[in-house]
Amino acid sequence: MENKILMTISAADQRKIGRKMMSGKWKLALVGTLVYMLAVLLPTTVLDMVFSKNIEMGTFVSMAYMILTSGAFTLGYTTFILHIFRQRDTTPGEIFSGFEQFGRALTLSLLVGIIVFAFCVPSIFLLSWGFVSLGILGSMAVSAMAVLAIVAGTALLYLPCKAAFTYAQVFFIAIDHREMAVSQVMNYSKWMMEGNKKKYFFMQVSFLGWMILANLPVTIFTVWTSSMALANVDAGLGAINPFTMNVIIFILGAGYVWLTPYMMSTGAAFYDIISGNMVIKQWDQLSQESSETSQKTNLLEELEDAESLEDSRSVDGANSPEGTKGSDR
Repeated sequence: MENKILMTISAADQRKIGRKMMSGKWKLALVGTLVYMLAVLLPTTVLDMVFSKNIEMGTFVSMAYMILTSGAFTLGYTTFILHIFRQRDTTPGEIFSGFEQFGRALTLSLLVGIIVFAFCVPSIFLLSWGFVSLGILGSMAVSAMAVLAIVAGTALLYLPCKAAFTYAQVFFIAIDHREMAVSQVMNYSKWMMEGNKKKYFFMQVSFLGWMILANLPVTIFTVWTSSMALANVDAGLGAINPFTMNVIIFILGAGYVWLTPYMMSTGAAFYDIISGNMVIKQWDQLSQESSETSQKTNLLEELEDAESLEDSRSVDGANSPEGTKGSDR
């Protein structure tokens, strides 16, 4: 393997790179993201309607669809955003290109999901036991143990996060290295992210404010409907079928149609930096040109100020008594 590249650019600069490389392509990115979301969510909504009389079967079929297609859609959408980021020609139809490598994408998705879930198990066990114990048992000793279990379970959430960050680059690598087997892609992502996980975490956290804003309409609607249910106010709500409810939630969550490509483009910037791709050199050139332009602007402003000062002095000299005498002579 080539020399490892450690991330040294701040999260703010990574986002700036992501926005810069999306410039002029936002409309394409938004259309592609909308197609991606509809392809993932619409079939599950339809399946829920088809199996409305058998909720268990509907849930099973919807979950099966999500598991079988999520890898291919993720690979296709990542390809779409990566091509936009690298200034290559693409169309929203490229979102379905992941199905050309269906088996590879499915295996990557399943392996990463299984590994992350396995690291979640200790936290799930401790948190479940802790909260159940607090609700059922009244003993002070048991309650203290339950609180400790909750604290430990919360702390252990670090493990699945670390696992998710370790394999965060698998789909980018799968795009650039189609010759690699799944195990090689996984190992390569693990190697690339050594020493870079903290920076990746800070990059993800830097979007927290935007994620809260994008979730706010859905949260308000959910709280409102829950309060209506608790108050036994069925008028209007009871008439809303599951399909209509999902449509409302999708519309209220429309902020993610903009936020998702923004986050993915920043993720592409992160990948291209630590993989040493030329696009970062292009960004450096753009930044240098911008800096040179700024320096030239400052120089022109200084020259204009100097000329204004010289003109002012000339006018003052002409209006002074000495200047008048000189002119009389």
